[in-house]
Amino acid sequence: TKDSWIKQVVGARHLHSKLTMGDSHAHSVYSPKSLILRKDGRTLRGITKKGIKKEITDFGYDYDQVKQLTCYWGNIDVRHHLCRESNPVAATLDLLSAYEKELLKHPDKEIELVTLLPIEDESRKLPSTGYYQGTPFFGSRAQRQELVKIFNDGLRALANLHGWKVFSWPEEWYSMDGVEFMETHMERPRSVHLARRSYRWDLTND
Repeated sequence: TKDSWIKQVVGARHLHSKLTMGDSHAHSVYSPKSLILRKDGRTLRGITKKGIKKEITDFGYDYDQVKQLTCYWGNIDVRHHLCRESNPVAATLDLLSAYEKELLKHPDKEIELVTLLPIEDESRKLPSTGYYQGTPFFGSRAQRQELVKIFNDGLRALANLHGWKVFSWPEEWYSMDGVEFMETHMERPRSVHLARRSYRWDLTND
């Protein structure tokens, strides 16, 4: 159980000093010798309110032992929330600003950010567990594609400004037809996640 897990790890030295953290997409950017902190449903807006340090300590990891952070949030915000705002572009820029302020609270960590995924075709069937307020997404594919580009460009600009790293998904994914992208790179038969074969690290062979 979660409680027994926390009891086991609190106060114990970690096997590794690298941590990959985010929502349900987090494990897709795993790299060798990294701890994982996956919090399904965690939005970027949510983590900027809760704070990265509290997320780490609530899970049971020792914040001070973490030296490298790979942070991956934002796909949920684009899928469900930003297009509900009166000005989605302004809301996206505001979210990036809040993200920057939160990341700057951790100057002793080596930070790596992850770009958001392309938007799959709107015909993709999703399980109801991926719905919010009764819908699988909010906003057209074109609207959400625009926000992804704004977000990813902004993410790279912040990384360049502050000396952070960025892991970017292949550029050709973003020019793919939405059907081709979901059939080539997403889980089957249906989900919002990448297929394992498209993960950053080959978990099967490596």
